[in-house]
Amino acid sequence: MARIEGLEGKQAPLVTRVLARVAKRKWGRVTEMMKVTTHVPKVAAGWAVFEMLFDRSTFAERKLRKLAATKTAMQIGCGA
Repeated sequence: MARIEGLEGKQAPLVTRVLARVAKRKWGRVTEMMKVTTHVPKVAAGWAVFEMLFDRSTFAERKLRKLAATKTAMQIGCGA
C-alpha cells in the first residue's frame, strides 16, 4: 500500500488519464504506481516512455527481459 493516495478519474490530469487507459489495456488494470505518479504528469510520462523503450529493446531476448522484469517486481514486492 502506498503512503501517497493515488489520483483516479477526473482528479487526474488529462495526460495521465490517457496513460492510465494505455496501462489498463496492457496489464488489465491500472497499477498503484501509476495512480501515485499521476500527481506529477512529467514523471508519469517519463515512466511510460521508459516502459515503451524497455518493451521495444533489442539488447536482450524478449524472454530474458520478461524474466528480469518479473524478478525485479518480486524483489520490490510488486503484485504483478
